[in-house]
Amino acid sequence: MLSEASRLLAAFALGLSLAAPPGPINILILNESIRRSWLSGASVGFGAATADFAFYTIISILGIRVLDYWIIRPVLYATGCAILVYLSYVLISRSGAKPTLGKETPHASGAGYLQGLSIGLTNPLQIGWWLAVGITLVSLFGYYFALGFFSGILSWVLSFSYVASLFRLRLLGVFRAICLASAAVLLAFTGFFLYELLGLIRLYLTVAHLL
Repeated sequence: MLSEASRLLAAFALGLSLAAPPGPINILILNESIRRSWLSGASVGFGAATADFAFYTIISILGIRVLDYWIIRPVLYATGCAILVYLSYVLISRSGAKPTLGKETPHASGAGYLQGLSIGLTNPLQIGWWLAVGITLVSLFGYYFALGFFSGILSWVLSFSYVASLFRLRLLGVFRAICLASAAVLLAFTGFFLYELLGLIRLYLTVAHLL
């Protein structure tokens, strides 16, 4: 059996490793940290972490497998596609605008939080991770998992947004390129979601035909 400290450290490392890889959330954190401030960037991460906490709570209390319901998967993929396309459009439209160097506003932070939350709640990969991996770790680690896991996520969100904001003056010259590259990454995820959605539709049509 692992000691309490070992379980906390393992969960912390898992949360850090899950939050650190490149993806839609980190792309938005980087963009918002450069465009506005570290707080706006961190708000995106806080929104995504809120979605993770919601999934953790549902699994801890109910232990249900939402994705087993056939209608849920295509809805999630379709919604995820719509959100990522919209965010890609926003990034492209922002690419020609000059980043704001003034004081952070509550509206900007709130918008970043909602962006992170909306992606987190509709990302099938994120939900699938909780149902395939998270549900097992919660049962093994108990409450130590939540403490260590979310500490790891928040540590990454705060440090990544702060570092991005710290070097924002050096990155302003390539801000347009960063926006366009960010939009390209989000569209790549959109393409993946769309591919999975079409695969599910073909599968359901095949099953319906056999019935």
